Amino acid sequence: MEILKIVDRLTKLVPEENEILLELSRNMYADALQLAPKIAGAEGVDLYDIKIENAAVIRKCAREIYVQCNSFLVFGDDFKEAEYLDILRA
Repeated sequence: MEILKIVDRLTKLVPEENEILLELSRNMYADALQLAPKIAGAEGVDLYDIKIENAAVIRKCAREIYVQCNSFLVFGDDFKEAEYLDILRA
């Protein structure tokens, strides 16, 4: 839930005129939304296959968020709140 809160705040801080950052933040938000249910699903199930499937989705979403943070730095010259990106990448 912490990641979702940070990404939500980040999404609200993106300037409306920067379409690339808007799209990146929407993708980050979509990935962050998947994390909590997949973690809960992996923890609450006894079947190994479902645990591994959820782990793969968690790993994919986390990697996407990390990569999109780097893309923010490349395309977000006018984005002033870079400390949110540092928190997400840590």
